[in-house]
Amino acid sequence: MTISLSPVTTTAAPLSADADALSVWPASARPAATGDVTVSGVSLAEAADRFGTPLYVLDEQEVRDRCRTYRAAFPEADVLYAAKAFLCRAVAHWVHEEGLGLDVCSAGELELAVTTGFPPERIVMHGNAKSPEDLTTALRLGVGRIVIDST
Repeated sequence: MTISLSPVTTTAAPLSADADALSVWPASARPAATGDVTVSGVSLAEAADRFGTPLYVLDEQEVRDRCRTYRAAFPEADVLYAAKAFLCRAVAHWVHEEGLGLDVCSAGELELAVTTGFPPERIVMHGNAKSPEDLTTALRLGVGRIVIDST
């Protein structure tokens, strides 16, 4: 089962009151009086000063809540997080702890997930133009499924 969550707009009508639900900002994003923005209480300006840019700032609670929402909405389905959206060790842990599988597209994503402790049987190797290395790595690590498609 593939689920697409991308909203499709076919008219130039003004946004409705539900526009906030389509925001690219995390639900915990708030404007600060200084003109800064915070995400889950973390100042984005301070984070950028400390770590440099570009910088990814994730709200762990929101990621976990979204995982739970998908699991509740599709209790009989294997719900997968698409690693190509963003994958790091923390995200792999959160996704696994919340009961989702993982959709990877490369040997690099696969190895990161497995070395983080993500169970390979809960991983799907997906994506077109998989290299022989990608497929060999998937077989060696014991991924649950390999999706075969054309390029």
